[in-house]
Amino acid sequence: MATGNNSIFEKVELLARRWVFPDNFLLQVFHFRQPLDVVPHYHDFDEIVLVENGSGLHVTEYGSYPIFRGDIFLIKAGHAHTYENIRNLEIVNMLFVPEALNLPLGDLKETSGYYTFFEERPQLRNRYRAESRLTLNDKQLLQAEEIILEIESEQKKNETGSRYFRSVAFMRLIGLICRAYSEQEHKPSDDLAKISRVLRFFEQNYSEQLRLEDLVPVCGRSVSAMIRFFREALGQSPIDYLINLRLEKAAALLRRCDITISEIAALVGFTDSNYFSKMFSRKFDLSPREYRKQFRLKFPETENPSE
Repeated sequence: MATGNNSIFEKVELLARRWVFPDNFLLQVFHFRQPLDVVPHYHDFDEIVLVENGSGLHVTEYGSYPIFRGDIFLIKAGHAHTYENIRNLEIVNMLFVPEALNLPLGDLKETSGYYTFFEERPQLRNRYRAESRLTLNDKQLLQAEEIILEIESEQKKNETGSRYFRSVAFMRLIGLICRAYSEQEHKPSDDLAKISRVLRFFEQNYSEQLRLEDLVPVCGRSVSAMIRFFREALGQSPIDYLINLRLEKAAALLRRCDITISEIAALVGFTDSNYFSKMFSRKFDLSPREYRKQFRLKFPETENPSE
């Protein structure tokens, strides 16, 4: 879980994937009417939220924003959130684990819509975060709701072939989201696309020994200009962001795997396990060993993804 300064997130609950994927297929859709008192929580899967009715305030560690019918947004694994000022808020939760589904999205990943919606990081400052939000128009909302009904129908059948049809429908929904950006007057800026490319590069290469010079062809700016640009968008340097990303990846491995702490450090890109432990303790207020022990005591049935 990422850390934040908002006191509301001093205590959060984990919603673990083993509780929400009853058939072990890591894609589920649920219609949900939000209660007035929503417990701050995070989860070890991604979640697309579509607002079907009502309104509320979506509260995250990095800021809050009002939500209304037609709004659709992504909550990445490990990021705490909750809802406030709820008024008849009805949403659809689409829960999924991208790496497990491994959907063949092809060149869709090269579109600006994919960058801004699926690669966006909640740490982005207000200007960039506002650009990445999406509100579907009536036609798009109807199409999205029809696709969701298809997924739900196959989910209820749960027969041979249902997982295939759920995956195909979900890919259509992803495509609809990406196309929706190009059909709206407001398009993501070139700056946001560049930031998204850098974040995606980090996501794909965090275990490698990266240099700032490696980011120049990705971002299309000089090292000094890129550092200024990155600080403006995320309030931190590229190196600080990369270290935090590696620590989040390490925390996920500690929660789910039994490999040694030194092995985890190496897997996420730290060449010095002592430095890794120091940085991990600074971020999570627990040593890697203590973090693993505390998590296992609280959630003893946590699955090992290698099983």
